[in-house]
Amino acid sequence: MVRRYVGNGVWEDVPGTVTPQNSLEVALEDVATRFLTHLPATELRTADRLFFQIEQAHWFYEDFLADAPGAKLPHLHLGAFAEKLFESCELLKPMKEAFPNLMKDFRAYKNSIPVCGCVLLDPSLTRVVLVCNWAKTSWGLPKGKLNQHEAKYLAAKREVLEETGYDVGYDMGDEDCIEVMNKKQNAAMFCVPDVPLDYPFEPRVRKEISEVKFFPIDELPAKQWNVDIFVPNIKRWIKRRRKKARRDAARAKGGADGADDVDVDDGLDVGDGACGAA
Repeated sequence: MVRRYVGNGVWEDVPGTVTPQNSLEVALEDVATRFLTHLPATELRTADRLFFQIEQAHWFYEDFLADAPGAKLPHLHLGAFAEKLFESCELLKPMKEAFPNLMKDFRAYKNSIPVCGCVLLDPSLTRVVLVCNWAKTSWGLPKGKLNQHEAKYLAAKREVLEETGYDVGYDMGDEDCIEVMNKKQNAAMFCVPDVPLDYPFEPRVRKEISEVKFFPIDELPAKQWNVDIFVPNIKRWIKRRRKKARRDAARAKGGADGADDVDVDDGLDVGDGACGAA
């Protein structure tokens, strides 16, 4: 399969083949033709739109050219790849001198895009699912960037399915949402309970996630990325859910009177504040 631009910012996978390349120059010309040369002018007017296309080209280069059987191409991070494109692509050469600033602006823009994901919890509400990056250097909650005009809960479900293979089979509500502002980036995480401990997690994205596993909430890995900033609110959500479960059980037994006063120690270190607090 190869990628083809079909209009309105949309690409699709179509039948085709990728010829193994051993020349970086030829490979760059290939991705420029596929992702840049035939783009409408509207896609090239701003740095963010242009660099999103370059990012797509980079993923294609890494997944289908550099990793192709028999290929002898270097693996490049996005910055190095983009710089080489600006040096070789006729469409980008006039902007070559501005590349450092354009790249800097794009990174700042990406870091400001809201992210959404899920806090996947086991039935006991004591373990949480984390994903490890491809380089195996850090663990984090499954999440990703919110698309334009996309509802947060839909973005969260999409990202979790892509990164873990777990399909949240219902639409989460605001009462399950934890929102934290990390520097200039808003993160919305939806708490999802009752995920089986033996669920066969299987990432659906290429070269992003190396491992998916449960960790005790109070024993998170040392090498983790911004998980700790969510933990206090996760524990608040767990406490509320357990309290509601006790109330519902009491009502079911006909003992609703006084049920609201039941407050058993959950064994969780819960801080101040409410779900959704920054």
